[in-house]
Amino acid sequence: MKDDAVIKDNEAVYLINEQTYLHLRENLAGVGYEVFEKNSPLPVEEGQIPREALSNSQRRIETARAYYLAEHQDEPVGKIQNVAVTTLEKFRSGVRKRRNLAPRSLPDNDVRFIDPMYNELFRVPDGGVVQMTYPDGHQRSEKVEYLDDYHMKIGSSVQHICEFAERMARSHAIVEPEPLTQQDCRAWNLEYDYYLTVQAEDGAWNYALYPGDCCLLERGKIDAPELMIEEARDEILYSHNLRNKDCIPLTQEEFAQKLADRNEIQSYRMKQFQQSGHDCYLVMQLHQDADPALLWQAADALEHPQVQLVLREELAAGITFAKARELAVERVFGKEVSQVLQKPNNILGVEYLAQLTKESNIQPLPISRIGNAHDGKPEEGFASASHIRSLILSGNWDEAREYLPQSVWEIYQQAMQNGETAWMQTGERAVLSALRRMSREQMTALPDVSEGIENRLYQAVRKSCGIEELYEQIKTKRYPLSRVRRLVLSAFLQIPSQMHKQAPPYLRVLAMNEKGREILGRMKQTATLPVSASLAKLEKISPQAAQFAKLEAECADQYRIFTERIFPCGSDYAGVCKN
Repeated sequence: MKDDAVIKDNEAVYLINEQTYLHLRENLAGVGYEVFEKNSPLPVEEGQIPREALSNSQRRIETARAYYLAEHQDEPVGKIQNVAVTTLEKFRSGVRKRRNLAPRSLPDNDVRFIDPMYNELFRVPDGGVVQMTYPDGHQRSEKVEYLDDYHMKIGSSVQHICEFAERMARSHAIVEPEPLTQQDCRAWNLEYDYYLTVQAEDGAWNYALYPGDCCLLERGKIDAPELMIEEARDEILYSHNLRNKDCIPLTQEEFAQKLADRNEIQSYRMKQFQQSGHDCYLVMQLHQDADPALLWQAADALEHPQVQLVLREELAAGITFAKARELAVERVFGKEVSQVLQKPNNILGVEYLAQLTKESNIQPLPISRIGNAHDGKPEEGFASASHIRSLILSGNWDEAREYLPQSVWEIYQQAMQNGETAWMQTGERAVLSALRRMSREQMTALPDVSEGIENRLYQAVRKSCGIEELYEQIKTKRYPLSRVRRLVLSAFLQIPSQMHKQAPPYLRVLAMNEKGREILGRMKQTATLPVSASLAKLEKISPQAAQFAKLEAECADQYRIFTERIFPCGSDYAGVCKN
């Protein structure tokens, strides 16, 4: 029986195994979900169950619950108990949030906005939106979340309310609750990652979503003419898991110019590619049965707007990115093309081809990989690098030697004698120590953080007593081991998300022989980026280069803690190796 006190307005909360709460809420794209540990203040997992997975059921919440438990629970599910939605009011998740212009109910979690003298200016509810207007006329809208009476999360950053007030005063910016307008068309830049356009047409809100390169990703419609355009925008952002993105308003004319610029650039690049001769080659190692024609088709498929749309649907089902992309290509281009993406070497080759067609006159030169693929067992006298590393790690040096050239084996021997071999287990305590000192907010700022994985990382760090245990605590069907390892290393090395998104400011050569020295001399005259073997020279190029060089050197210093013999700092400034 459906209990109105428990399941109401297409929303429900379930207590699973007396340990976790599962919050389900219907939206435009299907049913969104959030998972909370019983005593945790923030969700440890969140995502979207697509409408297609609900089979047009009238009991969508119950169907969504069954779908989630089947796809996301690694352990058997015992007791499931319906609880009131108000159970989650103590969790700061956006559950039952009000709009900023709704009638005031004076909840305890309103976010205060003050001036630098601590005079209160106004309040917005947890989950509301504020608008900042700068002296040059530039505007941006950001979602606000309540943390405590003196702290808030605005956009993707955590702010003290007084520090925020002082920053706005220094910028001479005006902060106010975002007004609801009567506009019938609008565009927004979503933190430079996406563009969104919304327009009233035939009694509905039509919208289009674009990634940063302005290639159409999705078109859709909201049949709710009673909504203001800002409310329609919020519904779209919620249904696409983009609700934490900052919104920078654009006029339709400004966005139309961006589309025109994009088309002009793409046309120019293609013309240059067609007219240029190929004087540079990229050698790609592919799986033995790889068909070059299918590789090109797969490369085109990765950039196809329909594939990007289907990819979002597959990711919402909770599977890994690699599998979701393969299924998306299969649905749009067929199984023959998608099978190319099942082999690691082919995947790398396809990614190269996708980039080459965009902006390069480099001619790809595929070669067939001899022996087994990446991570496979030895075949025909060849072994993958991962297999060789596993042999060395387990102490089977004699077996590993069979697959190594004599010159490489001599380098390994010299490294072992000098204590220069590095293992994760050697620096395990250092990694755990660094992660235990990180706040939840610091984890939120890491690269590749989304869908609540930072909360899962935060909880796992407090329970785990070793690196492998930490990996197991975080890993799920949605978060594969490779992504978890990258996340942990990014946290340990303190790599910020904004640097992860930036293009490299230079090219650094780590080692060279005499032929390489000759090529390096030519590159200094022809390369589009500064190139050098000296980090000391590269860091002087620009402030951005100095920032990258500093992080690069710090990472190298941390690496020297993982070697069998600990070495002093400064190895990245010691020069370049010769072969």
